[in-house]
Amino acid sequence: MTSPLRVVLDVNVFVRLIKAKREERTGTAAQRIFSALESGRVFGRLAQIGASHRMMDTLSDVLRRLSVPAEEVDEFSRAIIDAMKAGPERLDPHLILGGTPDLTLRDTEDGGVLATAFAARAHVLVTDNLTDFKPLRCENYATTTIRLRDGHNRTLTCHILTRPDALEIVVAHPIDFAAWISEMFDPTPKNVRDRHSNPANVPAGSPNKR
Repeated sequence: MTSPLRVVLDVNVFVRLIKAKREERTGTAAQRIFSALESGRVFGRLAQIGASHRMMDTLSDVLRRLSVPAEEVDEFSRAIIDAMKAGPERLDPHLILGGTPDLTLRDTEDGGVLATAFAARAHVLVTDNLTDFKPLRCENYATTTIRLRDGHNRTLTCHILTRPDALEIVVAHPIDFAAWISEMFDPTPKNVRDRHSNPANVPAGSPNKR
């Protein structure tokens, strides 16, 4: 039996989600992702949202700095926790302990998010800050080129990070992950490598596994 797909959404994805709600926008990548995960099934697999208590505290702090009313912050936090508990593995943020921030990342907060993702044995970490989750030694694949509001193009990437114990996690941008959900593309490390593999995309010293 295929195990549930465990997905950790970075704090910036949740911030985008509540901003879209407050601006009365619909159909954003963050909204489509959260809606799909709330349904409990993506790519034909059961799906489980993961987050730690520390991440929830960080989210609350960020939203308050953005002048989001306390009641709205609490309501949004409860919605995330409810979605976690409703998943097939009934996860609770208080039970996911990320431990020491991953020192391969420059930012301590990002290191804590990555440590949480590994602690939750997540398959995918979704973040808008791709460069912050790109340690020196990781597999790096170009995925999509998007047009920014200022008219410039941006090439999105996804990364595959591997721990010494061989546990792997795919780090993806919300736009890519939302598209993968629509396409029913299951982003396992093997599937990502098969779809995007290009030796030029992989830094020297990184494993280019197939």
